[in-house]
Amino acid sequence: MFYETTDGKEIHLFARTTVGFIADSVSSDGGITWSPGHSSGIAAPNSRFFVRRLNSGALLLIYNDHPKTRTSLSAKLSFDEGKSWSKALVLDDSTGISYPDAVQLADNSIVVVYDRGRGDAREILCARFTEKDILEGNGKLLLSFDAPTFLRNIVSKAPVPEKESYLKARSQWQLWVKDLLAVWDKH
Repeated sequence: MFYETTDGKEIHLFARTTVGFIADSVSSDGGITWSPGHSSGIAAPNSRFFVRRLNSGALLLIYNDHPKTRTSLSAKLSFDEGKSWSKALVLDDSTGISYPDAVQLADNSIVVVYDRGRGDAREILCARFTEKDILEGNGKLLLSFDAPTFLRNIVSKAPVPEKESYLKARSQWQLWVKDLLAVWDKH
């Protein structure tokens, strides 16, 4: 994910890695050339994260605050173009959390949508909070807060297919593909 400094002099590319941190590469010429990737100093697994500039000018980072597993979905703020970050507000301390995306609403609250348990729980969740909540979180899961803040709100839960019906559907699909390939080969 990219962000540009407010003075327009640098573009930062944050990238996920397999070595336990988010990498940072910088361009000072509008994206024509890039510095070698280096650690941003933010521990994270090889998992999608989200970064954007808020209306206040602060940078928001939503990521898994663990070097190896998709757990502890957290939010941090930077007020100095990503050079340093606030303590993290833990949005969800479950495991199997991934693919956050966020938007800032007209009231300046932040809404994050993410998934949990692609193979088992199969949930889409939502959290709503403010910059103040992040700054007061002190690296912990926020347990008491003022409206409109909420965490771990299930938006959608997909049913887990029964194994027999899944296997039957898979078998039918495989037969359909086989028939399709036979027709294809004749032409």
